[in-house]
Amino acid sequence: MNNNQPIVVDYLFGESELALSTLIFWVALIGLLLGILAMTVALLKLRVQLKRCKNRLSKAEQELKNLRTAPVKDTV
Repeated sequence: MNNNQPIVVDYLFGESELALSTLIFWVALIGLLLGILAMTVALLKLRVQLKRCKNRLSKAEQELKNLRTAPVKDTV
């Protein structure tokens, strides 16, 4: 909060003059939000992958159960 020196910030759509402390705050906030967004996307991808794996496991367990109860055929 003691960094009140004005700084000219050039960005894609123009430029602004901000206090250094304000600029640091906004950059940190934007970084935090982008990090949360990236982690949310990664978490959703992992949840979808987990659901697919659970479905495959359930099908494999059902197939194993069916094979265990099926009669054995002798082929000679």
